[in-house]
Amino acid sequence: MLSPDKIEKCLRYNKILAEIEHVQKNLKPPVDVEERAGRVRILLEIRDNCRSLLKEIPKTESAIKEIGEIIERADHLKRENCLLKISDSEPFGVLAPDELCTFKEKSRNNLIEIRRYYGLHKTTYYDDGLCVSMALTKPKLVQNYHSHSRMDEYTMVLSGSILIKARIGEELETLKADEGDIIYSKKDTIHTLFNKTKKTSLNATVKIPMGFKDRKHIDAIPKKGRGEIKVLKLKPTPKPWGILKSQAVRLNGYGYRVDYMSLNPLADITLLKADETTIYIIEGEIHLQTAGLPTASGRDALVFITKERETIIKNTSEETTAKLYVVSETTDSH
Repeated sequence: MLSPDKIEKCLRYNKILAEIEHVQKNLKPPVDVEERAGRVRILLEIRDNCRSLLKEIPKTESAIKEIGEIIERADHLKRENCLLKISDSEPFGVLAPDELCTFKEKSRNNLIEIRRYYGLHKTTYYDDGLCVSMALTKPKLVQNYHSHSRMDEYTMVLSGSILIKARIGEELETLKADEGDIIYSKKDTIHTLFNKTKKTSLNATVKIPMGFKDRKHIDAIPKKGRGEIKVLKLKPTPKPWGILKSQAVRLNGYGYRVDYMSLNPLADITLLKADETTIYIIEGEIHLQTAGLPTASGRDALVFITKERETIIKNTSEETTAKLYVVSETTDSH
């Protein structure tokens, strides 16, 4: 049986989680960045403390299920803080990097991986909308092994290169993905991403509705496993303004499209999007204009467009190629 102090901890954690859940259900735009960061710190602390607790108690302990539920609940609430909380009166806007929800996760080899989450949502919770996880993977960093029980995963490498390792049958298979490639991991595949280069890699994964609830953290890798991984080498399409790589995905009735754009110096492109869209500036200085409201934005900034409108994107540099990551929610992914 759990000791009285450990039981008291679990009861206290459940109470805190209930209070945070109540707060998050009633949030209205705009989000207070400092309050959100405070909630995330508390949720991470609860999750990590419970993971440590699981290692201390016998596997036959009946409380293992309850502690596991606390971990899952804390993780779930943590990721809900990716919400941009954009109201109907804000169909267009720009967010600086520190306005995105940032998590610092300890990796399998005890390095810190920085993750930025953002989403465009129709409801308070992310269960109905588009959400993206941006991971900054340092040199030598190895992610924690994990799997997804309800969705295939598509991750685009936005800068640098990354390796994916997965348990396929009795083998640990490894593939390399470079800038502009998409890493595909089939549902239930036990896998990890790691970086063997001297440069930090940036990669982005779109989370379909309910996509956060199915991530399973794995400490001990089994000797066998079912699964599939592959790297999609997207064909570059030359455009008057630069190069386009594009991929459409449909999962569980939900569709989205990702575009990786290289915008030539002083070139511009006009986007007319009928679907909710985000534009993440990977590199370069970009000037945007929509509905007569001009705004300038730099590296790592995020632009959101929630209603159909014409948006002009211009690379203001005379020498440097700009790079953009564009994600659109769509009803037609074919």
